[in-house]
Amino acid sequence: MTFPVKWYSSDMEGAAFLSSGAAGAAHTTVAGSLIALLKSVLVTGFGIKSVSSLVYSSATQTITATVAAGHKYLVDQVVELSGANESGFNGEFRVLSITSTNVVMGLDNGTPSAANATGTLSMKIPSLGWAVEFEDAANYKIIFKRTAPASTPLRMYIDNSAWSGWNNYNGYLAKVQMIENPADINTFTVVNDYRWPCSHSYATPRWELIGDSRMIYFLPAYAVNNNRGFYMFGDGNSTRPGDNYFCLMTRYPVLTNDRYWQNGGYTFHNQALSFSNSNHKHIARSYHQMPGSVAAYWKGLNTYFGEGMSFPNPADNGFYVSTDPVPVYDDLSYRGNLPGIVVPYASPSAYDKTNLNNLPGLTGKLIRLLLVNREEAGGNPRLIGFDIKGPWR
Repeated sequence: MTFPVKWYSSDMEGAAFLSSGAAGAAHTTVAGSLIALLKSVLVTGFGIKSVSSLVYSSATQTITATVAAGHKYLVDQVVELSGANESGFNGEFRVLSITSTNVVMGLDNGTPSAANATGTLSMKIPSLGWAVEFEDAANYKIIFKRTAPASTPLRMYIDNSAWSGWNNYNGYLAKVQMIENPADINTFTVVNDYRWPCSHSYATPRWELIGDSRMIYFLPAYAVNNNRGFYMFGDGNSTRPGDNYFCLMTRYPVLTNDRYWQNGGYTFHNQALSFSNSNHKHIARSYHQMPGSVAAYWKGLNTYFGEGMSFPNPADNGFYVSTDPVPVYDDLSYRGNLPGIVVPYASPSAYDKTNLNNLPGLTGKLIRLLLVNREEAGGNPRLIGFDIKGPWR
């Protein structure tokens, strides 16, 4: 089977990074690092390892892969097995448990036809199934296309070269554009022209990405406050059938970096977690589908994600999240919802990087909680939740 939603992390086997260095110090950052990272997740997959054995247990209804050289696969992530001669051993699987050399999975591709697999066996982290439509590798430019038939016609264009202004004030930015009608890597219609960070400089190098065939949420850590940012590109779930322009994007606050990443008082994040304004949030077109990008607004009970209640809740020691989708408004109307997003009502730091299964009202869902910077200024991160099992649509 193919899982509709996948979760990726810099903690996983073979993950790429935007830069190398330590928290509190300038990093070594090279052109093309954002493209390399996103390409590995969206298109090629990564983290391939040789598997020395695959064993099916009828007693536990599991498959155990032995990776003799060791591995960094994680519980709850999706992996892909290949090379087995017997049915039931190849395909995508969700990881149930791990040891330093073993990976245990469910029977996500049917009951194997034998107890032990034969063949040249390997395991990798599969991609989201997007495609590279055009690329100029020498100049660090790429256009990503969603291949799902229901996708809107918008593409993601990235210029991750060392363009003038990309590394001002000890920060690094890539040009990320929402485009349509591409004829080649240099010929297309620009819908939105903005920036994303392309380095972890001054932070501990790390990132998370959750996505499906039509949307990604990218959370890289960068700048001296050492928090994750919130960047997204892709289609919301529209209230309107055939909505060709409900494509969403969040972005860095400025086009040419003038924010000191090494100064904790500077505003080097965005306001994507805010329910009180439309800052740094965009939709390809308004509900009427006429050309012209418009601002996007999320709607919620509080000012930001991750607030509104004490933790633990005094009455029952509980931790609460919303079970409703997050509404999205354009400049004039309610347009639809954010796919796969869950709103926590508190932000206990102990829940960062935690996966919670079957929360009340979310039966069958697996929610990953992550602390993300809530505003332009550094500090005060808030929890946001992601459904990493899906489907989102």
